[in-house]
Amino acid sequence: MGHVVRVREGSAEVVMGAHLECKRCGACMAGIEEKQRTLEATNGIGATVGQKVEIEIEPTQAVGAAFLIFILPLIAALLGGWAGYRLAGYTGLRADAGGIGLGVIAFIAAFALLRHIDRLRSGALIARIVKLVPEEDLLERGD
Repeated sequence: MGHVVRVREGSAEVVMGAHLECKRCGACMAGIEEKQRTLEATNGIGATVGQKVEIEIEPTQAVGAAFLIFILPLIAALLGGWAGYRLAGYTGLRADAGGIGLGVIAFIAAFALLRHIDRLRSGALIARIVKLVPEEDLLERGD
């Protein structure tokens, strides 16, 4: 759930808080970082500025983003560990130290890359507003 902060022809900017839904989604880094996120959503229902809305993101996009967030760093760590193990002999390090060291560096680099990609793609998710949230629902939920 979010609230509309700007309306354009056919779309709206929606500010999404770090709700439970964000933590389960994984489509961007907002759920992990627990911060608010502004995204562009198609506005087929005619929501106006200040209204609370529910949005939906295509499941294929959410799965792709979750893959990047959870699997890419793991693959980077494994490949970095393997490369460090293989290259350690050329640097004078023990093989296990080289593997662990390069594995950790690759893992951290993968998260830095994801953060950069997330900033570049901030408007790339195709979200759509699916319904307005009535005021009585907000009072019941405590939002």
